[in-house]
Amino acid sequence: NLTKMFPEHFKEFSPEDNIDITLKVHGTSAIFSNILCNRKLSTWEKIKKFFGFSVKEIEYGNVYSSRSVIKNKYINQNAGSFYNVDVWGAVNEMISPHIREGYTVYGEIVGYLPESQKFIQKNHDYGCKVGRWKFMPYRITYTDEYGKKFEFEVNEVDEWTRKLVHDNPELADKIMF
Repeated sequence: NLTKMFPEHFKEFSPEDNIDITLKVHGTSAIFSNILCNRKLSTWEKIKKFFGFSVKEIEYGNVYSSRSVIKNKYINQNAGSFYNVDVWGAVNEMISPHIREGYTVYGEIVGYLPESQKFIQKNHDYGCKVGRWKFMPYRITYTDEYGKKFEFEVNEVDEWTRKLVHDNPELADKIMF
């Protein structure tokens, strides 16, 4: 179930919820994950399954979205772009190799649309050069193979982000803490 493995951003809160308010930047919301997805079965695997043999039907795969629209063209073929460029795809290309199995990273993309002079949000460049963007992770979850979700604390998100840049210095100008 994709919604269990890949939940959207929070839409509302209860009075009992603990909320950490850290920093709000003005960009576009994004979600990047490496979660369990249905495998595309070969013809041979479909035949084996038909006759009752065990076939591996799920595997970890990359899924990315805006706040509420899955952008992967193989999952959502009707996913257009609010902008005339796929800014989520550009960030996904950069961040997805660094997301472990079961992890979902939520964040904000700020600066400029890729290779464009157009702001992601009017008059907010966050020190990005024209045509460049930055990604600021602010929430990370881990979902195990049974669908149980674990939420990172704010300091753990910051540690993960700093370790990402430390281990991959080429990302330093694309990540915002």
